[in-house]
Amino acid sequence: MKKLVYVLCALLLALSVTGLAACGKKKPPVVKKPTPKPKVVEKPKPTWPLTGLVTTDTTAAARFPLSVKIENSTLARPQKGVNSADIIYETRVEGGMTRWNCLFHSQIPEEVGPVRSARLSDIWIVPQYQGLLFYSGANDQVISALDGAGLNKTGVNSLGDIYHRVDFREAPHNLYLSLSQAYTAAAQAGVAITASGARPGLAFGELPSTETTASGLALTIPFSPTATSSWTWDGASGHYLRSTDGEVHIDAATDQQLWATNIVVMWAPYPQASALDPAGNPTFDTDLGGSGKAAVFRNGLRIDGTWTATRNAPPTLTDAAGKVIPLEPGRTWFEVPETGTTVTSK
Repeated sequence: MKKLVYVLCALLLALSVTGLAACGKKKPPVVKKPTPKPKVVEKPKPTWPLTGLVTTDTTAAARFPLSVKIENSTLARPQKGVNSADIIYETRVEGGMTRWNCLFHSQIPEEVGPVRSARLSDIWIVPQYQGLLFYSGANDQVISALDGAGLNKTGVNSLGDIYHRVDFREAPHNLYLSLSQAYTAAAQAGVAITASGARPGLAFGELPSTETTASGLALTIPFSPTATSSWTWDGASGHYLRSTDGEVHIDAATDQQLWATNIVVMWAPYPQASALDPAGNPTFDTDLGGSGKAAVFRNGLRIDGTWTATRNAPPTLTDAAGKVIPLEPGRTWFEVPETGTTVTSK
């Protein structure tokens, strides 16, 4: 009996010790995993479609660009207001001269000029950017083409009140345009100045490190024996600076040299048109649809490739691998020499 009591006591003692040991163990703390914070995806900031620069004025960015035909003869220089344009196209016209189509959108200067007549190239340029064309007139062939494209609405014959002659030049090199009044005048005449949807623009961005480039510190475009355009990279300003026929080219509005962030050379066909100018020189079409050879100059570099365009969209620039060549945000100057023209650069 005593043995049984001893055994029971020993069992009770063992159980009590085990229980105390169990009670002495601490439960591991419960570690709560932190709730992951939702990723904040920043919406891209609105930009001006023709420059790629940020804007806070989305209403103005939705308006149609103002496309102004500017003369570039020796009697027209220095022109006024060109350094405010977002995009400039330079094409050859009769007599070996060149003429500009300046697209104003993010900056609207008070006055620009001299304004001259439209050309067949405008039938391509203006619709590609959904622009409103301002010009002094045109021959019957061009007027017919403008009518067909729906562009003959804002010329001097339609909105004459915002065009004026200056007294420091002789006609026909003295017609100027009060561009700051252009949107109001067009709207009052029943011309739409804006539309819903994104405005067509160019592709902007950083140049990929894998892009094949060459030196593009200077370039010269010989449009004809009597018309040469040259650009030199200025690293301090980050701009290309323009000279014409070997002379520094100035904007009369600011007395500053004409400049651009990007220079795009687009080689294009120049089929002869049926009309002649008053001096008997043949006029030209400039075929800016389809595709052709291109060279993009930005940041002191040259990237060769191809341009492709339709009637209703700006040109797309691609490299040899078929990838889009992005432009540096800023002003872009399109130089359009005839196919086969030798453009030198270094």
